[in-house]
Amino acid sequence: MPRFALLWGHHRYREYRKLLLQISDALALISIPAAVGVYMLAPQIVILLSSAKYIRAVSSLRLLCLALIFSIFSWIFTSCVLIPAKRENKVLIITILSAVVNLILNLLLMPSLKENAAAITTSLSEAISMFLGMYYNRDIIKGLYKSGFWKEIFTYILGAISIVIICFAGDVLFDSTVMVILFDVVLSIVEYALILIGLKNKFALDVLERVLLRFY
Repeated sequence: MPRFALLWGHHRYREYRKLLLQISDALALISIPAAVGVYMLAPQIVILLSSAKYIRAVSSLRLLCLALIFSIFSWIFTSCVLIPAKRENKVLIITILSAVVNLILNLLLMPSLKENAAAITTSLSEAISMFLGMYYNRDIIKGLYKSGFWKEIFTYILGAISIVIICFAGDVLFDSTVMVILFDVVLSIVEYALILIGLKNKFALDVLERVLLRFY
């Protein structure tokens, strides 16, 4: 965030927008497969961290996967855009509105949905925060997320689909919770990286180049 504030404060808007796009791309690269991976491995995660008697927590964990993506981009639009642009009053409005929605929906849904209500309302409040952040900084991010950015998002989604397939395979091949997690995580990381490199994702190619330069 200090870097964003520095660039904005010195009116270096071109560098600011470039950095914002890079951060958005990098966090999308991480958050999309992470959310899909947690969703697919939710039963194993619950069993590993607690026990099989808490298996009903799987639905709550899966509902929170959306919150992961929403919260990351909400952070981008508030901490990396609104605050450096000295629009703290908008951040306050976003925080209050999302908190009020969260509280009201919890009161309404908790009696019927119980622990799932908290997960649903958290995801909704994070989504509200993200969309309000987009609205309040629309003049700053206008024209930023062009077709190139959405092309990269498409590659992340394709990579996430491969994670789903790998996780299904892990469930079939192994009975051990630990083995399923190890198989799914390791193979998913390798497959995801290969897909991004194969589709010539800029971020993945940059990382690969830096790794190769260190060893050669």
